[in-house]
Amino acid sequence: MHQMQLRRWQVRPTLFDDWVELPGLYTPQEIARLRANGEFCVAIPVYPRAPENETLPGARAYQRAGLTSPAQELTAQLRQYIDLSLLPELFPDILNDLVQVWRAPQAAVSFFEKLLFDKRWADRPDAFKEAAALRDHYLSIYCQAEAVRQRLGR
Repeated sequence: MHQMQLRRWQVRPTLFDDWVELPGLYTPQEIARLRANGEFCVAIPVYPRAPENETLPGARAYQRAGLTSPAQELTAQLRQYIDLSLLPELFPDILNDLVQVWRAPQAAVSFFEKLLFDKRWADRPDAFKEAAALRDHYLSIYCQAEAVRQRLGR
């Protein structure tokens, strides 16, 4: 087995539980099988926390970036309207990118079109639902703003 595939993982037994680090190293395929068997509901890789004797080549290249400050502010505002429990933790890059296009409706609509066809949703239907709800919320805001602009003649 190729050592690059072996990773440390954090899991949540249920969405309401805290993250727990699994002991040992697992491949994504092993994690998918454990998740399918109901061992936990969500898993994310942990980089680069493997001890020195279990180093993973190139692990730093895959280290997850956290939410930027503007993305944290947008997420806090959005949580008043929709449930965003998975996207900020599993896919902070999505929210970081969304901040860049939030005030540009054409760019944001294009962003959402590409986002919902992203392959990463294959194993994450729960996160896909959050992304779809986020798109729906954005479109409702955009449509309301357009209606107001038309009424005002702008």
